[in-house]
Amino acid sequence: MVQYAKCRKAIDRFLKNGRIGEIGHISCIDRGSRIAANDIATASAGRLEGICNLLGQEPAAVTVRSQHNDRVASLQAFLQVDTQVSIHYFATFDDGLAEHELWIEGSKGSLRTNGNSVWWRKQGWPVFIPTRIGLFGSLANATSQAVAGGTLTAAIRKSDRDRETVSLVNRG
Repeated sequence: MVQYAKCRKAIDRFLKNGRIGEIGHISCIDRGSRIAANDIATASAGRLEGICNLLGQEPAAVTVRSQHNDRVASLQAFLQVDTQVSIHYFATFDDGLAEHELWIEGSKGSLRTNGNSVWWRKQGWPVFIPTRIGLFGSLANATSQAVAGGTLTAAIRKSDRDRETVSLVNRG
């Protein structure tokens, strides 16, 4: 979740002021340093937790596919949150440059962040404009219950292994 520390207030401001409108879809592309194949689920769960915390939402279901070899590990996840918003997450971990980009698409506009800066585009505008993020961001204090107990990591592994969607909603 650390990747959003610097821009948390700016994203919160846009979401709370309704400048994005109703969120329809979120996309995240994450490229990082090579990690062990068995750590890809844990690393991805941490990043997905950060997105859920930005939204103030709990994960509801996840579908995952991953592959790994000697040079690269990749993971693609489709995460559904409580509000039925879909999050498409794609990660590759190799020896290339580290990069992170999150897009939040809404009915009134879009936000884009790399974790350090935030850009906004009003619906219909051709370009994004930079926003002021302030000097101090704030991390969400609460960790989602699904991530705190390792549930999201386990669900990512199960979905990838069994090739099916795994519900994270407690039906008890």
